[in-house]
Amino acid sequence: MTAATGLALAPVATALAEPACAAPNEETGWRTSLDYTAGKAEGSGKWGLIGDVKTRNSRPTYISRNGDVTDNNSADVRPCGEGAVGCRDVTYNYGVGVNPVTGDLWVSDSGKVCHGRFACSAAGLGFLNQGQAGTPRVFQYAPTGTDQEDATDYKGNGKYNVQPADRNYGIGKQFVELANRTVHQNEYVSAQIPNLVHGPRGITFTKDGTTWVVDSESRQPNNATNPNRIKRYAPDGTIIAGAGVAGTWVTGSTTPGNFNSGYSVSLTTRPDGSVLANAEVDDTLVVFAPDGTPLPKIKLDNPTMTGGLTHPFAPHANGNRYINPYGVASDPEDGSLYLSLVNFRDDDKNTMAPFIEKRAADGTTVTQFVGEGRFNEGDVTFGPFVNDVAGSPTYRHMFAWSQSQSAIQEFDKDGNFIREWINGSTADANEQETSKTVATPNMAIPRGIDFDKNGFMYVTIGEGTDNARVQVYGMTPNPIDQASAKYVDSNYQSATVTWVDAPDTPGAADSKSDVLDYSIELSEDNGATWNLIERDRSIVKSYTLENLDPAKDYLVRIAAWNEAGNGDWRIAPLRKARIELTKQGAFDANANQINWTFAITNTGKCPLTNVEITDTLTGISGITYDWANVATQGTLAPNESINASTTSAIEMQNQSQTVVNTAAVTAAAGNLEVADTAEATVIIPTVKPTPDTTPEATAEGTTEETPEVAPGGQLPKTGSTSLTATLYTVFAGITIGTGLILFRRRNAS
Repeated sequence: MTAATGLALAPVATALAEPACAAPNEETGWRTSLDYTAGKAEGSGKWGLIGDVKTRNSRPTYISRNGDVTDNNSADVRPCGEGAVGCRDVTYNYGVGVNPVTGDLWVSDSGKVCHGRFACSAAGLGFLNQGQAGTPRVFQYAPTGTDQEDATDYKGNGKYNVQPADRNYGIGKQFVELANRTVHQNEYVSAQIPNLVHGPRGITFTKDGTTWVVDSESRQPNNATNPNRIKRYAPDGTIIAGAGVAGTWVTGSTTPGNFNSGYSVSLTTRPDGSVLANAEVDDTLVVFAPDGTPLPKIKLDNPTMTGGLTHPFAPHANGNRYINPYGVASDPEDGSLYLSLVNFRDDDKNTMAPFIEKRAADGTTVTQFVGEGRFNEGDVTFGPFVNDVAGSPTYRHMFAWSQSQSAIQEFDKDGNFIREWINGSTADANEQETSKTVATPNMAIPRGIDFDKNGFMYVTIGEGTDNARVQVYGMTPNPIDQASAKYVDSNYQSATVTWVDAPDTPGAADSKSDVLDYSIELSEDNGATWNLIERDRSIVKSYTLENLDPAKDYLVRIAAWNEAGNGDWRIAPLRKARIELTKQGAFDANANQINWTFAITNTGKCPLTNVEITDTLTGISGITYDWANVATQGTLAPNESINASTTSAIEMQNQSQTVVNTAAVTAAAGNLEVADTAEATVIIPTVKPTPDTTPEATAEGTTEETPEVAPGGQLPKTGSTSLTATLYTVFAGITIGTGLILFRRRNAS
């Protein structure tokens, strides 16, 4: 990217008054000449990284066994609960949600329970059969009230700040920083074995603003304070009565609200306000009323098949076709259910392509297999999540991915694949114009997804790593709908550029962050190369370019920018308006007048209006124009010509006369006036006094009459004596005689 030099850019009024000389809507596209910033998108309707919220300290804090705080990860420290001896700050962020009532951001930290000696040893917990590598807790980030313009990390001229490690980024600055968040931890500490068997994961909200968090690992009665499997919080963050009990596997209870010790990571709110949670191994969905009252569970085994589908899971020896759910999500309109299944990792490992099972709202009837071929074989499928924000571009879309895939797969409500979200940092990787891939830095180990009222997407990533955070995604601005460029001075050194964006739907959750700036690029070689006009960040939709080179032709390109990247640009050619006048005159001896004729030509690239000739010669008559169409008189399209004519009377004299006449033509090209002049010279011949017509006697006694002047100024010859009256009629641009130029033309732009 090269910045233009020698050009000044001054702001002018924002109203777009389309000048006749402007060239709107000439060409549009999506990639600019500006340097690419990783994570940002190019072109309208594309997804880019617009912010993040930090969930762990930028530098891990280690506490040695003797209680000393250090940043040395030495052999005498091991991960465990925050604040305890031998702990380090590790965040296993999992669930995420934006409360639709309060706007608070909620993030769960599962604490990462290990099962088995090998897994626990890898987590630094020795040869335990079960242990907690981190601290089970839930974070609540209050909104800061910061508007998008102040929260931005966009600097102007298509440049962004580098994603920082020690603070929230971009739109993430609309939430409090890590140090000021609320940490809910006490309800995830067990009475018998501290920090051993808890794992807050899935998050959902009911319409009254109550936050629900499922505690995947809880084993009652280990937590005497809050023994419920699901923890609930009032809109102000106060812990309130929970819902459901973990139960035990041996009972096989059908009691509402009993998970039968089934592992649960997922919550979803249905259109009727009820809440569902998955119960792995129990093969059920546990159902609750909005107030937490348990409702009859939904059994998933042996579903009814529709649409000619045949379930690929083979019945077991007892004839039972087990459906083991890892996650559940509900469609916000028809209540259809999406299920991710553990079967692909366990019972049917590496025997078929995984899919998301879609069921009718009652949960007993399978209607579709979604995403076959998009997930890794032998893997648990994470998710699903469904966007429930009405009006947003991905409304009712379903998101899911394989555990080892780190590539989120997106499908519409009919099960069609839309795009995938992967890790990447180059413009080509994130080229969404022709591909179905969103590539942004740090997209690894995704665990939870939610959408806010704007349609922004929140994703927890980097579970247990230094990159643990919530990344926020939004869409690029609308295209530039109209763009016009016109000169504002007759020297072609200043020009005004004006534009308008394609309109937004008022109040829509369109996933687009606010427009922060417009880039303006110039090309002097018909678009082969472009130079950015460096300027301060501005959302004014009109600018004046100054110090332009009159000898050059320019193209102007404008694009809108927001936190996600740039929208589609539009090109407006900067066209010069020109007009040319030619003039000629001829003496008419019979009428004693000069006949003047004009030719007017639009030699520029702009339509002209108010075309008019001014001729101040004494005795001139009115000017007649040969307009072909009365409806368009006074106008000339580029390359169009029109003729005009007039006369001026001549008083004949006894000596020759030279008549020099200068005429001017003016026209308008939008607000710019163009003009030209032309000069013509006519020489009137000498006219002698009328002679005595009495015949004179000659030497031979004869007489000779004086001949009359013939029309055109040529006297006839008679005998040996002749009289000649010479008429010079000079046309514009013609050389008379031996190089004498009697006409000159003056031009003015």
